Amino acid sequence: MSNKANTWIKKLDTDLRNKVTFDIRPTNPQVDIQPTGSCEFWICNVDLVKYKPKPTNEQPSLHNNPPPLILPEIYSSRVACIYSTDGKCQGMMAPERLNILNTAFHTAKLKGLHNNITPTPKSFASELLGLLTRKTKLGRKFHSKKIKDSYSRA
Repeated sequence: MSNKANTWIKKLDTDLRNKVTFDIRPTNPQVDIQPTGSCEFWICNVDLVKYKPKPTNEQPSLHNNPPPLILPEIYSSRVACIYSTDGKCQGMMAPERLNILNTAFHTAKLKGLHNNITPTPKSFASELLGLLTRKTKLGRKFHSKKIKDSYSRA
């Protein structure tokens, strides 16, 4: 029996399979970018979902109709996305907050405060990514809201 007549080999499509690559880390096409190898931040419009609490209904019985489907409200917002070296969005913030942090970073740099830090900060974007990373680690380490609030003010 020839290979061309074998349906299994036809469906397998080895040439196509060899061209396909799979990214096992999830990608969000709305906010992730092509990796550049450096930390970056971009200001862009992103669609966000507004939280709606579920209505508190009693347990549905088998005889009642299911509750109506409630779709989430989607709105567009202008945000600053902070990207890691692999192009994945690590966090977002308001452009106004980004501007405040950028001004503080460059003011400290002009006053020479970065000279005493080892290693010296490479760029504002890398420091911003570090800030988000530290916040995430603290969030995992301390579960109490009171402790989280005290660290977020520090």
